[in-house]
Amino acid sequence: MITGFFVIGSPKTERLRRFDQERTSDLESIQWQIIENWRRKEVLPENLNNLKDEISGYQAPNDPQTNEPYEYIIKGENSFELCATFNLASDELDKETRSRVPIPGNTKNPSWNWKHPAGRKCFERTIDKELYPLYENERIPRPID
Repeated sequence: MITGFFVIGSPKTERLRRFDQERTSDLESIQWQIIENWRRKEVLPENLNNLKDEISGYQAPNDPQTNEPYEYIIKGENSFELCATFNLASDELDKETRSRVPIPGNTKNPSWNWKHPAGRKCFERTIDKELYPLYENERIPRPID
């Protein structure tokens, strides 16, 4: 039993780690919805409620532990921050799980990672207009049911 705690951590630590993993996943999802909103409308959403889409069913998730909305701050025409409060530092999680910190699919911008300390962290993002051009005359692909 002691060996099990050493390898995966205590049940409490494991629970906190899962909350942090879910936060990271939520923030990544919100980030991509913000980018897609900007590509369609050439403006950042005023708030996370504006990302709600009745057709796709998307609604910005809340923090899994507190059920509070994540913090979203518009910094400029195409820049914003997403903030969350984490239980553990991502480096601690990395050591415990021996997994990599998730990085979004855009490998051309490696600074878009999700490393964080324990506590509150804001992730600054600027949408690169060349990597994410507007959908002006493009047909926007829709999922097939």
